[in-house]
Amino acid sequence: MLIIIGLYFIIFGETCWHINSILINSAILGLIINSVFSLFMKSNIGLCMLFGVIIAFTVFSFKSLNGITLGIVVGYLVGNLFYNIIVKFIIMNPQVLYWSTILVCTICISIFGGIMDEYMVCVATSLVGAYSLIRV
Repeated sequence: MLIIIGLYFIIFGETCWHINSILINSAILGLIINSVFSLFMKSNIGLCMLFGVIIAFTVFSFKSLNGITLGIVVGYLVGNLFYNIIVKFIIMNPQVLYWSTILVCTICISIFGGIMDEYMVCVATSLVGAYSLIRV
């Protein structure tokens, strides 16, 4: 299933960007909401995905917010990548390092996403597609 999703996002990433940005936003935002909620309480993944879908449809109606939200998604993925690289070299509390890396990457890339909306759609769909292919 992940191979099909990955190939779809790589091949049709920019062609059907309306549908793809909603799909990416709803899936990844649901996972982000779940990881944040799991810090404070026991969270339900289905409810978090529902919140992700609601946020994705709300944000999609505003073009500039769509780029910012895709920037948040890409920032979260890039932040996870940077965390996995720097956790071996920086000695500090891993949870503080994780959330600071995620926040810095998310804020920086979401600002870029608000400015360059079309490029952020390309980057987000290619990252999610490549991640889905490699995850298998």
